[in-house]
Amino acid sequence: MMELSCAEFAEKLSGSSPVPGGGSAAGVAGALAAALGAMAANLSYGKRSTAEHWGEIDSLRASLLGAIERCEKLAERDAEAFLPLSRAYGLKAATEEERQEKRQTLEKALLAAAAVPMELLERCSEAAEDLLKLSRLATKLSLSDVGCGAALCEAAARCALYNVLANTRLMTDSGAAGELSNRACSLFRDCRERCKEVADGMEEVFNG
Repeated sequence: MMELSCAEFAEKLSGSSPVPGGGSAAGVAGALAAALGAMAANLSYGKRSTAEHWGEIDSLRASLLGAIERCEKLAERDAEAFLPLSRAYGLKAATEEERQEKRQTLEKALLAAAAVPMELLERCSEAAEDLLKLSRLATKLSLSDVGCGAALCEAAARCALYNVLANTRLMTDSGAAGELSNRACSLFRDCRERCKEVADGMEEVFNG
């Protein structure tokens, strides 16, 4: 999927196939968020005005470059995780034995499908922390890129949250579903708070 051009990916998203869908789009958004942060780090590293922070900027750059790769893989995995779920919905349920087997298969598929956006939420939370730190160290010329990265990061996290909840609400194990949902909401709140701090800093710079 990641070898597609932007136009090709958008065309696939707009088609009648359920994959790629919102989960894959969230992964791409997360990768773009991290990429903007990495670019800002590259633009800031080596500049005289940031000399005392080169070590931290370089560390943040490495972390964000890793986040790009991880989010890209999650975009691919989201589409892959949908296929077992789709097959599970298509299982026969004429007899009680078939219905029980279908329920069990669906539960496993829903859990697996929720695991991918949950991991993306974790990656977004980490990237948001990197972007927040970078927003305090980057050159003024690259601050808008950090801000755009944070905005995309929050959007990716929100989409991932929706995809977790879309699966957990259908699970029959209410305990496991509740635990996953609560974890997802907590991760999203953390990400949103960090991204808001970046946004608030942007407003101070631009309106100051």
